[in-house]
Amino acid sequence: MSQIFCEQRGQWKAATQSQEFLRTLQRYYNNAYTDPEKQDAINV
Repeated sequence: MSQIFCEQRGQWKAATQSQEFLRTLQRYYNNAYTDPEKQDAINV
């Protein structure tokens, strides 16, 4: 029983870490590609 629970916790941890990674990647993408457009809009 506890073996299964430990495996599930491990998978949960991996899933949350990958979510965090995707969020970071998305933030980087947004900063790299959408911010210059916003900056241009602000400058105009």
